[in-house]
Amino acid sequence: MKNNFTYCESLTEYKRFKTREVSVGDIPLGGNNPVRIQSMTTTDTMDTIATVEQTIRMVNAGCEYVRITAPSINEANNLAEIKKELHRRGCSVPLIADIHFTPNAAEVAARIVEKVRINPGNYVDKKKFKEIEYTDISWFNGKVIATSYPEILGDFLKEKNVNADIHVITCSVEIAPSIGLADAIFDIVSSGSTLVTNHLKEVEVLMKSEALLISNPNLSSEKQAILDELLFRIDAVQIAEDKKYVLMNVPTENIEKIIEVLPGIKSPTIMPLAKEGWNSLHAVIDEKRFWDIIGKLKTFGAEGILVIPIEKMIL
Repeated sequence: MKNNFTYCESLTEYKRFKTREVSVGDIPLGGNNPVRIQSMTTTDTMDTIATVEQTIRMVNAGCEYVRITAPSINEANNLAEIKKELHRRGCSVPLIADIHFTPNAAEVAARIVEKVRINPGNYVDKKKFKEIEYTDISWFNGKVIATSYPEILGDFLKEKNVNADIHVITCSVEIAPSIGLADAIFDIVSSGSTLVTNHLKEVEVLMKSEALLISNPNLSSEKQAILDELLFRIDAVQIAEDKKYVLMNVPTENIEKIIEVLPGIKSPTIMPLAKEGWNSLHAVIDEKRFWDIIGKLKTFGAEGILVIPIEKMIL
């Protein structure tokens, strides 16, 4: 008996659906080609070196395509620098630009990378978003609210005597208003950057929460060792969060003055350069202090200052 399943010929027998073959760079996708591995960078796209180094690590781990976020035209333009540095290091992995809301960023990226990923529901000009004046909780009466937490939202609306329709979405809740699925969303907010990206603003807070690590005080020595290792790794990441690795070329005669300015953890690393009278100085500093001292460093002759993010730091 013939079934009507468009994407699945049988529910009990495996058979791969034949798709059209397309090429992303020099690596074909679909058709009879194997399933390809793609992953996405988590670095700031404007940080060329960090993005390049993470991309290379991903390729070494087996990635065949690498996706890089380009939420604005600035990041889209910097894809050219990222690609140039990757090629300089011998890495020619196909790059995919991940576009959020900015059509002109997609147009720029399309001239640089091998593929551009857009979501048709998000691919709109921000000028089409209108500002809505929020008054109080009664504004939600008669509105549609998208969420992944319908029970919590339902209890809240009932408590506030608000009559609103709840639209359940399991992921990407934040795009619901822009594609016409809802008037508002109910979701977890961390930094708030996703709200800004999607032209949303926070108007009501149900609760504030934080992540906690709780352990049994009577752990065995084996399990305690595992916990200690986990805490050690968490600390290494947290310590590095607001730190930057700074490299600069400095004149030998001003090394002591520059060391006094740098709020480093310990004595910086100093290595002589090929040019007599100059050294390369490496130090770790607090990011928030960098802009306070950059002027002094330049006054003392520091040149070629390079600031690099730190993933993990062990003291």
